[in-house]
Amino acid sequence: MKGACMLEGLGGSVMLVIVGLLSLSATVQAAEVEVSADVDRRRVAANEAVKLTLTITSERQLVHVSAPQINLGAFDVYGPAISTRMEIVNRRTSFSRDLVYTLYAKRPGRHKIGAATLTIEGNAYQTKSIDIDVSAQKRPGSKQSQNSTAANDELTDNLFLRSQVDRDTVYVNEQVTASFDLCYRYNLRDVGFTEIPTFSGFWSHELFVAQRLDPKVETMGDRQFHVAPLRRMALFPTRDGVHEIDVMAVTCAIPQRRQRRSAFDALSLFDDPLFGRTQSVMVRSQLAPIFARPLPLSGQPDNFSGLVGSLAINASAEPRQVAMGDPVTLRLQVVGTGNMQSLSAPVINVPGLKVYDPKGDMQQTTSANGRLGGEATYEYIIIPERGGVFEIPPVEISYFDPERHQYGVAATRPIRLVSEGGVEAAGLAPVHDMTRSEIEELGNDIRHIKPDVAALHSPRSLYRQSWFWGIQLALPIGYAALLFARRHQERLRSDVAYARRRGASGAAERRLREATAAIGEGEALFFATLQTALVGFVADQVNEPAPGLDRARCQLVLAARGVPDTTIRQFDGLLKICEEGRFSPSEIGVTRRQQVLADSETVLDELRDAT
Repeated sequence: MKGACMLEGLGGSVMLVIVGLLSLSATVQAAEVEVSADVDRRRVAANEAVKLTLTITSERQLVHVSAPQINLGAFDVYGPAISTRMEIVNRRTSFSRDLVYTLYAKRPGRHKIGAATLTIEGNAYQTKSIDIDVSAQKRPGSKQSQNSTAANDELTDNLFLRSQVDRDTVYVNEQVTASFDLCYRYNLRDVGFTEIPTFSGFWSHELFVAQRLDPKVETMGDRQFHVAPLRRMALFPTRDGVHEIDVMAVTCAIPQRRQRRSAFDALSLFDDPLFGRTQSVMVRSQLAPIFARPLPLSGQPDNFSGLVGSLAINASAEPRQVAMGDPVTLRLQVVGTGNMQSLSAPVINVPGLKVYDPKGDMQQTTSANGRLGGEATYEYIIIPERGGVFEIPPVEISYFDPERHQYGVAATRPIRLVSEGGVEAAGLAPVHDMTRSEIEELGNDIRHIKPDVAALHSPRSLYRQSWFWGIQLALPIGYAALLFARRHQERLRSDVAYARRRGASGAAERRLREATAAIGEGEALFFATLQTALVGFVADQVNEPAPGLDRARCQLVLAARGVPDTTIRQFDGLLKICEEGRFSPSEIGVTRRQQVLADSETVLDELRDAT
């Protein structure tokens, strides 16, 4: 009895030990991962960046970390930039992964960075939310706060993005020219587009986009600015009413000077811009309202083409005298100003003439003052169906002249055609009498058919022939191949993301060949072409517009697709070299450009394998 009690007590102790070990194991397992969030500042101006850092610390290296879910709706988000590190303290090893987001507030006020939620190896982790105060005007408070506000006012006065339109009131489908210029008084670095206007409500055509900064000095008030054109667009409102040209945003780095504490500050050497730190800022243009007036209904022709501008038309036909059934080529040349893409081919209908659908060609032109125009050529094939004299009436195209505020009509002169024909005009085929010699000749040409059917019979059964079974196997294989090809073509037409992904490699190779051809033609052209190849490949892989993929966004989408960190850093380094080559040329030699091109080919091969 006593032994039984001892065994029972021993069993209870063992169970307590096991439960304790399991609890300790669970505690260690739960405590081996920590997630935290922090920002570099909690009070910023409207155009200043906030660095949000999510840090994941673990006692062992994590194989897979899901993308964090975080509410950043009040900010423009760029990144994250990902870095990893390993630390050994008191013989304990820890691994850390930092995700750094660059945030720009969309408007002044008090904004909240939401709590970040991550799932790591089946466990959910959540950080705390963070409040950010964004100010666009002077903040009351300490002297330091006032100094910060003064510095922000100085920044706004010396760096801004100007948007201009040549007119603010137009008719529907009349051109408005919008210009975006970067005005600055600093030494800028790392300039890049971050927001591209969509021009909703307009038909748009790009007149100019900067490949590098090419500033001119312009006096504004009593100060001189460097003014660099960034983009110039021809816009045509598609409906009447008030439209707003969306804002454009640009990020850049400016020198950040450190205030000297004394005249003999030992670190004053590093106040020089060559050694000083830089500050990342974002500048936005202002909304530009445009009022589009409706076209007047009074006097509008029934066949109004929709073009607002000016037109001239000319017609020619060759030959003008043909036999019945022979073709005549009619060419219409339409020259004008305005949105020539809105034109459609005129309809020609003449009884007795068969008119085929025209073949059209459009050549756009741009005048010295940025006005869009062009020349449209339409080529018709006309076949007389009977003999006689035909007249092609004047071909008319109507338009609206915004200078005269009235409709106009451009017309050709009538064209006279002569068709020579006889009884064929009634649609009767000619009857020819065959001579005796013709009959005899045909008889000589036809050989006698032998009635010996046995000579055509194979002694072997059909199913015993090898070619018979080859055909039987080839039919389903060929059908399956045709079905696969058809579905592949249908998916290419219907699935844009699939089509871009399948064509990404070919497009990248073509752009790399263009970059190879541009090696000896100057730094700006070479690096712009190479950057287009690199960013274009990523854009095609993830089905996103290439202008919206900056370096930070590329890092984010590549990390989300599981691309190794080493490859992402190499890719980002190449983009940085391209940006410096475009906007801050430093006379990089041909040999160095060839090396950068070779590195780009290697990185693209690694991205193909990883994505």
